[in-house]
Amino acid sequence: MNTTLDRRTLQRRLDEEFPDLELHKWYMQYRQLKFSCPDAVLLYRMGDFYETFDDDAKLLAEKLEVTLTYKAFANERGKSAKSGGERRCPMAGLPYHAVERYTTGLVGAGYRVAIAEQISETASSKKDTRPKSVFAGGVEQGEARKGMVDREIVRVLTPGTITETTMLQAVQNNYLVALIAEHGKVGLAYADLSTGEFACTEFAGERALDNAQGELARLNAAEVLVPEDEKLRLPGLAPSSAKLT
Repeated sequence: MNTTLDRRTLQRRLDEEFPDLELHKWYMQYRQLKFSCPDAVLLYRMGDFYETFDDDAKLLAEKLEVTLTYKAFANERGKSAKSGGERRCPMAGLPYHAVERYTTGLVGAGYRVAIAEQISETASSKKDTRPKSVFAGGVEQGEARKGMVDREIVRVLTPGTITETTMLQAVQNNYLVALIAEHGKVGLAYADLSTGEFACTEFAGERALDNAQGELARLNAAEVLVPEDEKLRLPGLAPSSAKLT
């Protein structure tokens, strides 16, 4: 996951993308979080829902058959909403109490999912008595303050990093595998985060890649991590069911 952009860099990028628009503060916050995980579907907590926007919203509407709506995110410079300057973006939401069911579908289809939780309240809001998300990892709300509610990404879910029993298959391991090739050898390490199992091995010789492929087939990995090395991105190296990252 990339480092979150500082405000100056964020503002410059958004000005380049939307030169004629004045963006709403919530959308600027959303885009700052999205910039930090561009390859993940970002679920952005807003009250009782995890909202998605732009292309993520279109993806949810297509893959999960949730309703696609639109939300105002900016005004044209010098114009108000009443004068026709309002701009809207695609939006699709998931109720907080059902988010695990939906994320199971996304992760199972090979998507990375980033969870952005509210970590503070505005001064005017009441104490939130709703149950915390199952993905919040113990995050509690901070001191009440004026302005925007603080949000941060508290979890990134991938096929090989989920530990929730309701998202796993009880009859098989959920292996996360890492591969690296150097000097004619292939190193392979694997772990099941839900059980704590970990092991590593090394293959050498002319059949090193073939032997590594055989081990991957045996493990039936959920996700395979490889460096930016074309030798490890050969078609058929990882099982078709595995996410190659």
